[in-house]
Amino acid sequence: MPKFRYSLIILLAGLSLFALFNLAGMDFAWANLLYNWQGGEWRLQHHWLTEQIFHQGVRSLNQILMLTLIAYYFWQRLYRKQQNAAVQTLGLLLISVVLSFACIALLKRLLPTECPWDLQQFGGSLPYIGLFTQRPAEMPYTQCFPAGHASIGFAWIAIFFYYLRIKPAVAKYALVAALALGFSLGFAQQLRGAHFFSHDIATALLCWMIAAAVFSQPTLATRMKALFTKKTAWTKPASQVENEQRSPL
Repeated sequence: MPKFRYSLIILLAGLSLFALFNLAGMDFAWANLLYNWQGGEWRLQHHWLTEQIFHQGVRSLNQILMLTLIAYYFWQRLYRKQQNAAVQTLGLLLISVVLSFACIALLKRLLPTECPWDLQQFGGSLPYIGLFTQRPAEMPYTQCFPAGHASIGFAWIAIFFYYLRIKPAVAKYALVAALALGFSLGFAQQLRGAHFFSHDIATALLCWMIAAAVFSQPTLATRMKALFTKKTAWTKPASQVENEQRSPL
């Protein structure tokens, strides 16, 4: 099977799962189960474990990790003048993670959607409008889609592609860790009433496609490399560039 088909299969599977939850009503069935389990209210919305540890604490750790990796990358490239494959691939990893965060943040602004805790049937004050339904002008602006907090885990799906180039034997374990973190953070937010499950599916799918695209583009890789080298990599013979930047998918 050609490698590009794997991304297509993942895309179709993700869209099918999203449709099952968002369009077929599974979102509300699952949210209702969590809501009733907490006694007909979101008791865990401000619980120390879900709010202070899984939300605020993990977000702060991710910010520290990102700043550390960015500083390390530029120290290697600008100070030590390192141009080896590991450093170059780290650059692609950072590009993918930052793009994932940026795209999720942008979509949250472009696609106003209610959180479960906003809805009347879950103790809120708003009716459910739906992602694909025209929103009344008088409705307050909400930013619950896609799942932003879960992207802290899902954005690191890119580390799977990183290890495919650096240490392939580790890649599958890195993917499992990123998915586990993303879905764990997403579940913590679901317990708080902050998101439907389909919001997490959308975030995971988007982060996967961004990572696959970043690591699959020889032009992007070579031009990013050229920013820090005297020789412009895209003047190399096409066969050499293709061999150096071969896509993992």
